Amino acid sequence: MEHFEWNAGKIEQEFGSFGRQLVAFLNRIQDRVSFVQEHAALILEGCGQFHDQRQRRAREVRELRAEGEIKELSEKLLPDYPAEVICMDGRMGSVRTLLLGGGVGSTLKSPGGKIPDCIRGGTGGSVVLQRNSSFARNLEFLIREYGRVCEILVPHLHCAAQGSVQTKKGLAPKDGGALDDVVSKKRTAEAIQSAYAQVYAVQLLFDPDNGFGYMGHEIEANLDTARSRDGFTHETVQALSRAGKMISTELLAEEFKSIFKKHGFEPDWGGRYKEDLPRAWQAIDRMRDGLLPKIKERVLLIYPELADGTRGHELEQRAGILLLNAFAGYLNNVREYKFGQHQEQDVRIGEHEFGPFPREIFSVDGSNLDQLANEVGLAIGIVRKNRADEKVPGAPDAPVSIRVEKVTRNVSEEAWDILAGCDFFDLVDSGQDWRAEVGMSGDQFRAYLSWKMPNMKIDDFNRVFEAINRLRGKMSIIFRPHGILSEDVMDGHVVVFPALVDDNRQARIIFPFFLSHYTPDSK
Repeated sequence: MEHFEWNAGKIEQEFGSFGRQLVAFLNRIQDRVSFVQEHAALILEGCGQFHDQRQRRAREVRELRAEGEIKELSEKLLPDYPAEVICMDGRMGSVRTLLLGGGVGSTLKSPGGKIPDCIRGGTGGSVVLQRNSSFARNLEFLIREYGRVCEILVPHLHCAAQGSVQTKKGLAPKDGGALDDVVSKKRTAEAIQSAYAQVYAVQLLFDPDNGFGYMGHEIEANLDTARSRDGFTHETVQALSRAGKMISTELLAEEFKSIFKKHGFEPDWGGRYKEDLPRAWQAIDRMRDGLLPKIKERVLLIYPELADGTRGHELEQRAGILLLNAFAGYLNNVREYKFGQHQEQDVRIGEHEFGPFPREIFSVDGSNLDQLANEVGLAIGIVRKNRADEKVPGAPDAPVSIRVEKVTRNVSEEAWDILAGCDFFDLVDSGQDWRAEVGMSGDQFRAYLSWKMPNMKIDDFNRVFEAINRLRGKMSIIFRPHGILSEDVMDGHVVVFPALVDDNRQARIIFPFFLSHYTPDSK
């Protein structure tokens, strides 16, 4: 593949060099040479688009953060910090559901929007939050930074991940497992609130077919209705909403249509993110005073216990969430709703994605290492199904690209320049097994990086080492022998790009964590 050239200007030279070296590396696997050569262009072109779109978005997020307008407007609407937990489903995302972007709020994505660190283990089989887990540590960070936190749990109708869980149980609910998911998230909310007094959780039931949502579905009377009517099917949620027992943001958008039309526009979140996101928030700010009192009245009909103010700003927060989803749903339906079908082509592992992008992906948080391989394996399977169903280009058996990201914060530009100037491919060429379990210990890996970057200031070096070492841990799981992903990665069916990224998700270096073979004592 020496003749392959990058399309200049589409992606950066460093990433292109990495891609060519990757193809050369895969060609070393004797029985996979023809397979890799056949699909090399797909690997390189697809990963190039993937990379280029994210580098451009990182610059946009940096600019939006510097301007600070979205942050200021969001704080006027949402008194408590919004932390969304949402499915890895590419049809969903923080911008499409709640206009949260530009560095505002945070989003954790996982199959079905589950929090793996919330487990059954309490008295009587109740759900508890593991206090030393990555999710708990992240909550503690948010509490320190923002004081009070609102976790927004987002179950959605006919979820593929939730449906898969139900199938494994031998069940085939007509709502695809939505009822079970709502009940599970209600227990999760109770576990989070029990663990941290500064945190409360609300649910927004999302419909990926039209972008609107529902609130109030988790109330026991509505759960009982759903149990008697085949779960939370479209018919059930619409009947409950029209009866005034739940709040439908689609009905709110119909009611406020004349106002939304005055302030609305047809957005292009993938192509005009930097322009359209502030425009949407400016519109929200102009409508806020006129619409929030009406929405609060609806919220109090469903949650009368919020009237006395003993639950802090929850009334205002719920009203703000409903306004955001109603307007987001309206904007996304100005012409026609374009996001109802699975069109994911790639997989990303990492915290809070600044999507959506023109090239759809599955994004999983990956902070729970015990669940990492299962989550990624599920995403890969749906990408292949998308190809088989001709929703996206590519043969079903062609390689699926995965970008594994580790965010590195508070690193100086001088340190990034030093890192970008290093060539780590001797780690591959030496044949050294970089995995901690059987190869380089933590001290050995630290010494290797210190040798590579002798002039980096110690504070920067410590942060960079910790980030690359955590990236190494994720890659060790992906390459783990007999694991869910290892055989696909080793034979080129899955191609992994480990990236160190800054807080805006700009990739600063792609680290060559490759393996061509296992040693006899690999584990």
